[in-house]
Amino acid sequence: VVLSLLKTKFDYNLSLDTVAADIAETIKKDSKIKVKVDIAIYKKRISEVLSIVQLERWVKADILLHDNERNFKDSKVLTDIRSVFDSGDNLFSDGAIILHHLKISYQDSDGGVKEFFVALDTDDVQALQKTLDKAEKKASHLVSKLQKAKSAYYHVGKIKTN
Repeated sequence: VVLSLLKTKFDYNLSLDTVAADIAETIKKDSKIKVKVDIAIYKKRISEVLSIVQLERWVKADILLHDNERNFKDSKVLTDIRSVFDSGDNLFSDGAIILHHLKISYQDSDGGVKEFFVALDTDDVQALQKTLDKAEKKASHLVSKLQKAKSAYYHVGKIKTN
């Protein structure tokens, strides 16, 4: 909930006081919540929680991470054997190929989830694996530089600090 409130604060360029006041006012008006404590105390506590620097930084990092036209959601590989038949009327087959279908799901800028498929042969799978291995090595190198600089590294919902 706190992270959602901070994201709303940044998305709509609201001040901390405005967010805290709106929440306190909602608590005050909500008939289901019986408040016996001064609303000013709630507003102060909400402001204190929402002003935790590490949470603000994490939310900003999350916004940067997802501020793209398309964001990866999931992937799956389906693998088949396809028979290779002779030409003409003779439907004899004593050979086959192995074919992989890479399904990639992504979230578009409107929030909808879409997917596409790419056919791969075994060489393509190896080339893709090399590319992903290289990306991991680059990320590892950059994380090491951040650690040496004693800078926080925000990794998909996790905060790593030195």
